[in-house]
Amino acid sequence: MGRKRAREIWYLNRKYSAKKAEALGLVNEVVPHAELRARTEAMCEELKKRGPQALAALKAAFHARHNGVFGMSRVTIDHLVANYYHTDEAKEMGRSFNERQDPNPEKFYR
Repeated sequence: MGRKRAREIWYLNRKYSAKKAEALGLVNEVVPHAELRARTEAMCEELKKRGPQALAALKAAFHARHNGVFGMSRVTIDHLVANYYHTDEAKEMGRSFNERQDPNPEKFYR
């Protein structure tokens, strides 16, 4: 949605039908109320087939893109904690720093 349309929506605060909201891109899909639970469960089943870590990474990347510097900082920290701190490389670098020694690359380049 472009900025002009977004401003119109924000400034005028109009009420939109479900079909109009779908046409504007405000909602992804419109289903009859009687089918809502079944459609939601079907979507959840589809998401369950995706890897949870992959979905988390995609979610983080999306938020990083749309939250500026804070978002980029957050995704970087999350990546370090989840993917780096527990590696052999991180352990060796931490050990060498604490002991004021050069790291042993054979411990993480295999």
